[in-house]
Amino acid sequence: MTSNFISSKYNNNIKISINKSHNRIRSFVSRQRKLTQHQLNAIKNNWAEMVIEFTPKLINFSKLFRSDKPVIMDIGFGNGKSLISMAQHNSHQNFLGVEVYLPGIANCLIEAKKVQIKNLRLVYYDVHDVLEKMIPDHSLNKIQLFFPDPWPKICHHKRRIINTSFTNLVGQKLNKYDSLFHILTDCKNYASYIMQIVNNTSNSKSQFIRQSNTIISNFSRPVTKFEQRGNLLGNKIHELIFKKIN
Repeated sequence: MTSNFISSKYNNNIKISINKSHNRIRSFVSRQRKLTQHQLNAIKNNWAEMVIEFTPKLINFSKLFRSDKPVIMDIGFGNGKSLISMAQHNSHQNFLGVEVYLPGIANCLIEAKKVQIKNLRLVYYDVHDVLEKMIPDHSLNKIQLFFPDPWPKICHHKRRIINTSFTNLVGQKLNKYDSLFHILTDCKNYASYIMQIVNNTSNSKSQFIRQSNTIISNFSRPVTKFEQRGNLLGNKIHELIFKKIN
């Protein structure tokens, strides 16, 4: 477990850490940058209100959000702008953002405070551990994973977040009625790989079917930063929406 790396001048007794002790091959590389004063202030002032500390204890979403609205998990939300927009324009749903990039958490705290978001909470931790230890089975309405690192080199494919084990875990946490696994990528090879993995999910309790209609009813989604970049580069955006069928 890493120790708090924020100066005691700013940390306001907040312990910030992320687990690096497990032997799992990580799908991300930590690229922590020095935090700005604005980001440090956001962490100091808003962390306790919006960030859930990792603990091997299941979350009670009704208690956490003080409502029984459907819960959407957003994995790896980056700078947080698209997540804030989704929470803002989908007030009929609650959002749980999971990110390992601390500046992204800080930026999300800044923007959430500006617009007074009430239906959003964040977790600063590896999503595998969050799903395994904190998320009750059949409790999520949707899990979205937008532009995960494709790790294009064959020798790095083992680092891809989407594999059979992860897909089974996703299925275990999604609820049993019309829940979705929503993925975006601009890497054709990765899109094909994802299709193969999800279609061949070995856990019979978590089977998915591809949705041909990419419009999700009653849900507003902005164009993300990586989506804009992919469009500018002329890359086709592959939107993969899988519905859990059992």
